[in-house]
Amino acid sequence: MKLSKKQSIIAVSVLFAVVAGILVTGFFFRPSWSSLEEAARARERAEDEYMEGFSKLPATEREATAACQENQRRILSVSISYYAGEGEYPPGGSINKDHPLVKKGYLQSVPTCPSTGKEYVLAARGKESPPTIRCPSNVPYHDSP
Repeated sequence: MKLSKKQSIIAVSVLFAVVAGILVTGFFFRPSWSSLEEAARARERAEDEYMEGFSKLPATEREATAACQENQRRILSVSISYYAGEGEYPPGGSINKDHPLVKKGYLQSVPTCPSTGKEYVLAARGKESPPTIRCPSNVPYHDSP
């Protein structure tokens, strides 16, 4: 199909207008890189402060803290497995022998904080959102970063 000269000019003009529109939109609605960079720097500072404080703990406390955080990650992983098997996330509350994660065999035993022996608390955020796991010991650095 051959276009007439008039049709060719119209087609090129439309193409030019579309490209110009895309360029103008990209110029005026681009993300603010400075705010993104500032947020990244703030996160790095927070992580550095966390690690600096963590590294000052005695070795036995660092080991207990690492074990506590690992327990919390394991509980979150088991909660995701529970969701896959049951179709909803487990209910909130203290993870004890009566909690569905233990009763249904997702956890073989009741996990406790290695420093204090307290049971972890699962904070449900609805049936479609993964829960938050908290260490009720109030020991610094025991909540997962």
